[in-house]
Amino acid sequence: MTSTGFNPEMINQGNTGVAIDHRNRGLGRWLKAALIKHVLSEMPKVTKIRSENDVTNEPMLNINNQMGFKPIYSESYWMITTLDVNKYLNAK
Repeated sequence: MTSTGFNPEMINQGNTGVAIDHRNRGLGRWLKAALIKHVLSEMPKVTKIRSENDVTNEPMLNINNQMGFKPIYSESYWMITTLDVNKYLNAK
């Protein structure tokens, strides 16, 4: 977990990862909750916890939804190779 730097009341909880061989046992939920409990006891000024995950990561989306996290921002990245963009431009 890291503070956002400019706001001591908000913290960003980064990646919560569980090795493939150990998934589907509730470890992600336990890990995320344990980290949040740690923040609540060690950082009393924190009033907001921000978390991020890919919209295709259904297990983590389920955990975040069940814990009460709400979406606040969405972003999409698009990519094309220069070869493909040149094909498009030259076809015109």
